[in-house]
Amino acid sequence: MMPTLSPQVSRALAVALLVGLLALTYLAVVQPIIDARIEQHQEIANLENTLQRYQRVAAQRASREAALAELKQRAAGEDGLLRGANETLMAAAIQNRLKALVDDSHGELKSIQILPSQADGPLRRIAVRGQIAVTVEAAQRVFHDLEGGDPLLFLDNIGIRSRDDSRRRRERTPDGMLEVRLDVYGYAQPQP
Repeated sequence: MMPTLSPQVSRALAVALLVGLLALTYLAVVQPIIDARIEQHQEIANLENTLQRYQRVAAQRASREAALAELKQRAAGEDGLLRGANETLMAAAIQNRLKALVDDSHGELKSIQILPSQADGPLRRIAVRGQIAVTVEAAQRVFHDLEGGDPLLFLDNIGIRSRDDSRRRRERTPDGMLEVRLDVYGYAQPQP
């Protein structure tokens, strides 16, 4: 036989069983639902952060594509070859560069002409002949900037004489100007 419990003990035992059953129900049913909701909220926050990062990257796409195109163009030009639709435009680019450098050096471009292009191995040689009036320092700067820039340009047939030796001998001005004749050339891929 089982001993009978006093009413207080049986109430306490009943309350303890009820609390245990409620705790077991909470742990088995309610707590997993709460944990799942917390995980869902964390996942939503992570996805929102990822979406914001992707939106920032997407907003930068146009500028990044422009920078990439510029880098590709610069990389294509780094082979040192002249670029242009045809040989005349490439020669005009050499002329413009020579004129800009002479103007920047406060010199004078007296004449310029495009020379016929020539085959030089697998490449085409595009040349320009020019006559400029510059000081010694300006001539050094022009020569350096022509040969040190991109695309690669080369100097040939350089003739330098003092302006005092020119046809204006009677004027004899001590301006230190030089008359420089030079050929400037670069190379291009042959046109298909």
